[in-house]
Amino acid sequence: MQEYLQETAAPRIIIPYAQTLAHLIPPAAVRLRRDFTAILHLVKAHTILHQATRDRHNTALVATWEDYAAVRELTADLVAEQVGAAVSTAVREAVAAVRTLSTAATPVSMAELARHFQVDRTTAKRRVDRALEGGFLRNEETLRGKAAKLVLGEPIPEQRAIMPTVAALQAAVARVAPVTASGGISPPSSEPVQVDLAPPEEGTI
Repeated sequence: MQEYLQETAAPRIIIPYAQTLAHLIPPAAVRLRRDFTAILHLVKAHTILHQATRDRHNTALVATWEDYAAVRELTADLVAEQVGAAVSTAVREAVAAVRTLSTAATPVSMAELARHFQVDRTTAKRRVDRALEGGFLRNEETLRGKAAKLVLGEPIPEQRAIMPTVAALQAAVARVAPVTASGGISPPSSEPVQVDLAPPEEGTI
């Protein structure tokens, strides 16, 4: 596949819902400018890999809902976590384990957590370190080299979605774009939305 892609000219990719997607993603952090561009590039890559089953507008491939759905499944949690809008599953599990194992008078050790997750201490420590960094757990042991004494810290905030669901994106697009008989999006009659392989200028999406 790599050799085939190298030998053929990279086709233009139309992402009909790109502008709508940009409006739906909240400006939670400056880094989303870069992340949004990466999301579009991933949609483009998925479209190229499935080009045999994608429609064409003139010579350009047209991305489908399936292309966005595949990218969202892989990246939604990561994007939300990176901009501070979500807490990873690993951190939530570490906090839940401390809540389950601790008592009012007895904090939880790293060894207890490792046994609870059935992993080695190094793996358990990675989960705990991230929870400590976020303030969701506290280590009451102040002496270096001593076993950790883990207790609950700040409450974990509610999850905040950054990348809209496919249904939400479809609904938003339906308000502004015509839909084909097969349920896809018709390419715009004017200049189509297109992903540029070149990196964006500073300060733009």
